[in-house]
Amino acid sequence: MRFRRSLAFLLTSLYFSAIREEVAALRVRRDQIPVFALYGDQPRGCSLPAPLHVESIQARSRRYSWEIAPHRHEALHQCLYAHRGPVTVHLEDMRQHVTGPAIVIVPAGAVHGFRMGEDTSGYVLTLALDEFLLSMSGARPKRVEAFLQAPRIIILQGDEELPARLERHFSLLHDEFQQPDSTSSSLPTLLAAALLSLIASHVVVESTMRGKRSDFTVIRRFRALVETNLAAHWPVPRYAASLGLTESALNRLCRRRLGSSALEVVQQRLALEARRRLIYVATPVARIGADLGFSDPAYFCRFFRRHTGRSPRDYRKQLQ
Repeated sequence: MRFRRSLAFLLTSLYFSAIREEVAALRVRRDQIPVFALYGDQPRGCSLPAPLHVESIQARSRRYSWEIAPHRHEALHQCLYAHRGPVTVHLEDMRQHVTGPAIVIVPAGAVHGFRMGEDTSGYVLTLALDEFLLSMSGARPKRVEAFLQAPRIIILQGDEELPARLERHFSLLHDEFQQPDSTSSSLPTLLAAALLSLIASHVVVESTMRGKRSDFTVIRRFRALVETNLAAHWPVPRYAASLGLTESALNRLCRRRLGSSALEVVQQRLALEARRRLIYVATPVARIGADLGFSDPAYFCRFFRRHTGRSPRDYRKQLQ
């Protein structure tokens, strides 16, 4: 009888020890959101070795046992095209199971991860959105730029024409990217621009990015300043001065191109970062608020509730 109790105690101790180790490992994984140029290859801050990168889904997912853990890219956009097979998509606070054909658009900075099936096939295009690529997008550069600014999961089942065209275009781009002179050739960029234009033309995009090309440049500079100074809580006049604008001019530009005031753009980005960290970073709510520049935890909770309708703790509990 004593032996049975000892054995039961030992097994129970081992069980809870394993649970503690699993929780500790989970907290290590969730302690920060990794930043890559290409998942698993380049450390934080590195850019692509070429203007763009394209590879098959199998090439990278097989290396990581078919699972790409949550991460983000600071200045790079991604387009994943699953021609066939299952994909579980984690995109910001969305989680969705899809079966190809499907497209996933990941804007720069968006937290994302994927779980593939061993038979999933398709391609992943990674690129920086620059003026040259946009100028090569035919008559729809504004549509392409607006299309890449929001996270999207596009299901193509039932569409007989577009998946076949996408497979041909991606295959051609992939083959050209493999050529020895691809880094010095503009052909991969031309093919990528045509591919993005093809996708954007088949998707309804409510674009507010209409107007002069200079507006595009100012909006991108404004967004870059917001990213850099998010936790510093810069006031709008400081952003405007850094851009060489008055506060009213910056607000007019943001309302005209983004549909929100400059302050709303900043606060929306701050709320998005708070949601990301509550999901992916295993630190107390008050610490997350402090890291985002909120010295008063109560004010952080009020700010978060105003933008999401829930308290930070309720939001984290529901998502986890």
